[in-house]
Amino acid sequence: MDFSILYGPAYSVFGVDAELTTAAGVTKTLRVIDKTKGVEIAFEGHSENSRVTGRTNIGTLRAAFDVLASNLSENGLGTADLLNGLIVINGQTWEIKNLIPIGGPNGETGGEIRYFLLTHNEGSA
Repeated sequence: MDFSILYGPAYSVFGVDAELTTAAGVTKTLRVIDKTKGVEIAFEGHSENSRVTGRTNIGTLRAAFDVLASNLSENGLGTADLLNGLIVINGQTWEIKNLIPIGGPNGETGGEIRYFLLTHNEGSA
């Protein structure tokens, strides 16, 4: 089954055009899902040195965006090509710092990539 028929409407409705500049200076326009208000990142661990035994859950929020892996390949980009680049989403410039493949029913190449962001300071680049 071609799952792009499911992703297409979601990106048409919820997606925004974003201006990407890779660390190598390549510029592209990508259709992304804006998650810059933050996505939850959970860490679950176990500490024997803690007063409380058992599992410890720590959560935080990180600004992010999702993009279809197929959108990257259509634009001649690999997943790592975006790292350390800049992206403008809804008028805000962000530095692209890390990624996790979300994948899809047909594997990583048929799904999405989530990139994590830091606010870009104009004087730091």
